[in-house]
Amino acid sequence: MASHVYTTAEVVRTTGFSHKQLDYWASTGLLVPSEQQSHGPGTRRLYSVDDLVQLQFIRHLKSYGWSTRKIGQVVYLLTADGKIEEKSVEKGDHPPWKKCR
Repeated sequence: MASHVYTTAEVVRTTGFSHKQLDYWASTGLLVPSEQQSHGPGTRRLYSVDDLVQLQFIRHLKSYGWSTRKIGQVVYLLTADGKIEEKSVEKGDHPPWKKCR
């Protein structure tokens, strides 16, 4: 049975995050839609249930005052098939979200 995929509009309604936030996070690599990325004007981003879970995790950390940069570091460390990877920004790794403010 196929999982449901969510459009950006559905994600905005479900999570309360704005289109602008989702666009920014996709462009910095914090949360890139896993089902389909946008490939220019007229194409859609499609999100999975796992993406929605990650957005709720981001919301939770934001509610505690975490910065986007700090959230990006945590997401980067936790994105290896649900296991914590042995990576460290201090050791010179260059995560894709490093452009986050």
